[in-house]
Amino acid sequence: MNKEQQSGQTDKSKALRNVLRSYRWTPHASTGSSPAEMMLKHSIRTELHRLKPHESTVPQQTTKFKNGQLVWTSTRQTNKRSQWQPGIIITILGSMNYEIQLNDGQRCKRHQNQLRLRYSSTDQSSDVDSLPDDLLDNMLQSKSTQSSISTQPSKSTSPRYPRRIRRPPERFSPS
Repeated sequence: MNKEQQSGQTDKSKALRNVLRSYRWTPHASTGSSPAEMMLKHSIRTELHRLKPHESTVPQQTTKFKNGQLVWTSTRQTNKRSQWQPGIIITILGSMNYEIQLNDGQRCKRHQNQLRLRYSSTDQSSDVDSLPDDLLDNMLQSKSTQSSISTQPSKSTSPRYPRRIRRPPERFSPS
């Protein structure tokens, strides 16, 4: 407080706030952490923290695809499932958006999450148009058939629980 008064600070409440703030921020010699850290369970931010660059900044995401790259493009149709059509990236419109030319010559704009990398330029059959969805369906069907086979109980001779003895209800009869 004396240092605050000597530095020309006339307001005692402001001087007291500055002293308490520096006390609460300063790490203790024996514990190695400040009183504020011990109470709040995390370090508090000071003016120095604002000057230092933040270490956990998320790096800028780079574009996934390049010009001329072969991709599968998701085309959504009303009241139908989305189909995947082969195409080529023509231009990069932004960090996440691309212009694609489909194999039928049509151009469309798609977001990065509507594109998948295509490894071959040849189309094997017309079934390839919906390849990712069909693969998922086949996997789900095979898992469901396996689980239905395994969930069928084997025939056992004795019931698992004892049978309940059922009696007719006792009716009230005034006598």
